[in-house]
Amino acid sequence: RMMEIPVAKIQPPPLLTSDNFEELANRTDGFSGSDISILVRDAIMEPVRRCQDAVAFKWIEVTLPGKDGEPEENVKRLQPCSPSEPGCLEMTLMDLAQNHGPQFLIAPPVTFMDFSKTLERCKPSVSQEDLEEFQKFTLDFGQDG
Repeated sequence: RMMEIPVAKIQPPPLLTSDNFEELANRTDGFSGSDISILVRDAIMEPVRRCQDAVAFKWIEVTLPGKDGEPEENVKRLQPCSPSEPGCLEMTLMDLAQNHGPQFLIAPPVTFMDFSKTLERCKPSVSQEDLEEFQKFTLDFGQDG
């Protein structure tokens, strides 16, 4: 649940299922709240990294929320894709910014793979031994010490 709260605010919405969240919860056993926060922040940067590393982009249609009570708007934006994908435009992020303008870029949604990749780098900051020591202290002296 700790991951679902900050992830719910991301635009475009992340492509994560309840099964994905359950798997992430299992894989982050022993992580502190701070560890989870770092993990989420790092994972939501993965789409940005994909944009930076991209060598091809494709036009997609997205729906943008209306401003000040105006209706939603369907617009075309460029999103990173594989160079072998049909209809792709081979260019870098800098080319996109120069030729089309940065306002035409849209980052891809956060995926379960983004979290999996981040979990390879992020580890819990508190060891199991430390947790056992804290638990023993609480049992011996109570929560207030």
